[in-house]
Amino acid sequence: MSKPAYRKHAIYVIDPTNGEKTSLSALAKRHGLSTSLVNKRYHDGKRGQELIERYDRRREAELQRQQLSEREARIDRAFWTNAWGLACPMKRLGEVVHRGGSVQ
Repeated sequence: MSKPAYRKHAIYVIDPTNGEKTSLSALAKRHGLSTSLVNKRYHDGKRGQELIERYDRRREAELQRQQLSEREARIDRAFWTNAWGLACPMKRLGEVVHRGGSVQ
């Protein structure tokens, strides 16, 4: 008898702690993580120890803050490069590379 169409096949991986083959859901339960987190990590390409490392909200928030500040700095540099570039003579345009660049 065949399985119903709505059932999916489990994905099996090697548990990095003991080396035995187990499903993602069993791996998540064994290490006290949510099944959806382990599935997301697996589909994002993470394998081995990366699948079961603890989720640290503070580290994740700090990483997001850092990425946001880097993005804002890039936007700010682009704005000021364009603004200073439009305000300086054409022969000095190459000197304008970042905010605070020479425009005189």
